[in-house]
Amino acid sequence: MIKIRHNINMLLIILALFSGQTMAGIPGHKYFYVQSADAQLRHNADSEEIRVTAHNSAENFRERYRKHLRGTPRLFVR
Repeated sequence: MIKIRHNINMLLIILALFSGQTMAGIPGHKYFYVQSADAQLRHNADSEEIRVTAHNSAENFRERYRKHLRGTPRLFVR
C-alpha cells in the first residue's frame, strides 16, 4: 500500500513539473511583449515621479532624524 502511494506521489510530481512544457506545444513559451510608445512614456514618467518622491521623502526623514540628534552626545562604539 505504501509503495503504491509513493508511486502515485512521484507520478503526480513528475506530471506537475512537465505539464507546462507539454501544454506549450512545439513553439514553446517564446514570446516578447512590446509596449507601445505611449505606454513606455507613461511608464518612464511614473518611474521618474516615484524616484523624485522617494528622494524627497528620504531627505525629509534625514532632516527629522538629525533634529533629534542635535542636542544629544554621539556615542561611537569602537
